[in-house]
Amino acid sequence: MSNSALSQRRANIPLAIFEKIMKIALKPLALEEKHTDCFYKGLRLVAIDGTQFSAPNRKPILDTWSKSMSRRAKSAFVKIGICTLIEIGTHHPLAVAIGENQESELALASKTLGSLPSKALLIADRLFGTGSTIEEISKICKEVESYFFVRVRGNLKTKVQKIYMDGSALVEIDLRDKDNPRKTRGRLQVREIRARIQQPGKEWSTMIFWTNLLDPKLYPSSELVPLYAKRWEHELYYKQLKIDLHCGELLQSQTSETCLQEIAALILASAILAQERLALADSQELPSVRISLAKTQDLLDALWIVLKAAQTLFNTQQCDDLVAVTLATIRKEVVLPQRQSRSCPREVRQPVKKWPRLIKNNSLSGALEIAIIPIL
Repeated sequence: MSNSALSQRRANIPLAIFEKIMKIALKPLALEEKHTDCFYKGLRLVAIDGTQFSAPNRKPILDTWSKSMSRRAKSAFVKIGICTLIEIGTHHPLAVAIGENQESELALASKTLGSLPSKALLIADRLFGTGSTIEEISKICKEVESYFFVRVRGNLKTKVQKIYMDGSALVEIDLRDKDNPRKTRGRLQVREIRARIQQPGKEWSTMIFWTNLLDPKLYPSSELVPLYAKRWEHELYYKQLKIDLHCGELLQSQTSETCLQEIAALILASAILAQERLALADSQELPSVRISLAKTQDLLDALWIVLKAAQTLFNTQQCDDLVAVTLATIRKEVVLPQRQSRSCPREVRQPVKKWPRLIKNNSLSGALEIAIIPIL
C-alpha cells in the first residue's frame, strides 16, 4: 500500500482518539520493591525534555506549518516539536505534548507537567532553569507531593538565606513580572547546589542546581548531583524512538493531521516495547535497559507478522506457544552487557557557532569526578 493511500485512510482518524488512548496507556510502570534503579529514597525518577521531528515537503503540510529560520537560511523541513515526560530506568513515556501549532518546548512542557506522578523526582536541564519555570514546576510538585532537581543557568541572581553543612544553601529568588521585568511580583525559596564536574579527558565544569528537597541531611548534595547524569536516559529514549523504532527523523505522512497521528503512534509503540522489556527484564532480575529495544522490536515484529498471516491456521494454544517461544528467545539473546561510562566530544563537522570543528570521531570512557562547591 502506498504512503498516500495510508495517509488517506488515517485522515479519517482524529488525533483526539490517540490522545485519549495515551491518557489511559501512559502510566508509571516501575515498582519500588522490584525496580530500585528507577527510584531514589522512595521517589520515582522522571525526566522531561523535548525534541523535533521533520515533516516532508508536501503542499498540505507547507500550507499548514512554516519552516523555521536559522542564521543562514530556512530549515530544509518543517519541524514538529514534542515534549515528553518519561520514567527513568524503563524508558516508558508518562505524557507527551505534540506541537500542533508549532509551540515552543516550554509551552509543550507546561502541558505535560500536569501528568507528573505523585512521589516523583523530576530531573530537567537548563532550559527549565528559570525563575518563572521553576515557579510553575514548584506549584505542580506541591499539588502531587513530588519534587524537582533542575540545572539552572549561571547568571541567575539569588539571595542566600541559610548555608548548610553539605555545601548547599537555602536561597531566595525573585519572580519577575512578565510585562515589567524590573518589577518583582514575589519570591520563591529553593535549595541551591553548586558542583564541579569533570568528565574523562576534559576540564572541570561548574554546574548549578535548584531543588525543593530542602533537607540536607536526608538528601545530601553528594547524592543528588550524580542523579543529574540519569537525565541522559531521556536522550537515549529519543534515540530509540527516532532511530531504532522509526528509522529516521523524517515523517512519512502526507498531511499535517497524519503527521501528528504518526508521532502519537510512535509514542504508543515505544510504550508497548517498554512494557515488554520490563516484563522480560523482571524474569531475569535485570534492569529494563539491559534488554535491547532494537532486537526486541525485530522479534516482536516478526511474531506479529506470522500471527497475522497464519491467523486461520493456528489455534489458540499454538499461538500461545509461538508467543512463549519468541519471548524465551528474547530472554536468551537480547541481553546487553553492562553499559560503560562514555563521553563524546561536543563538536560538529560544520560549525556555525562557537563549537570546535570535528575532525576525527573519538570517545572517552571512565567515571565522572564530582566536587561540591560550598556556597559562602
